[in-house]
Amino acid sequence: MNDSAKLKNDFPVEASIPDCTVSLESILCTEELRRRQWRPPDYKKENRALVALLSALLDSQSNILQTLAETILDVTQCDSSGLSLLTKDDGGKRFYWPAIAGMWKPHIGGGTPRDFGPCGDVLDRNCTLLFKHFERRYPYFLPVTPLVEECLLVPFYVGGKAVAVAFSMALRWMR
Repeated sequence: MNDSAKLKNDFPVEASIPDCTVSLESILCTEELRRRQWRPPDYKKENRALVALLSALLDSQSNILQTLAETILDVTQCDSSGLSLLTKDDGGKRFYWPAIAGMWKPHIGGGTPRDFGPCGDVLDRNCTLLFKHFERRYPYFLPVTPLVEECLLVPFYVGGKAVAVAFSMALRWMR
């Protein structure tokens, strides 16, 4: 990651944890997933996604994580998607965004704190979570535009251990 990307997109851990915050439960709407109408399978889209991921695996020049972010964007028809990986150099105290597709793509290389962020909450609970307006709990997202209206976060496992989070988000368009 270059220095300008780090300065532009990285959130300092110490400045990210406010004194008083709203509860996690007040911004979660995971139960809503059960009530949403199921869409019939789109086999053509699913096959396209599998071919794109397989092609990225076979092509040594491709970025498989970016291909995965773009595939999530296509399949979920969201505004932005990506991956948050736990950092290794500091013992996993932060998440790093190596791949983002859609409107948040300029934030590639940024990240969030592990101990106070939506991705950390997903790993702590070890389950998929759906958030609404997560800037209410994590105010370091307030300057990031466009703001997030809703975000689905799913733990990503390597060797049985959750080390990353895949996300798909709908953004709030200011009018």
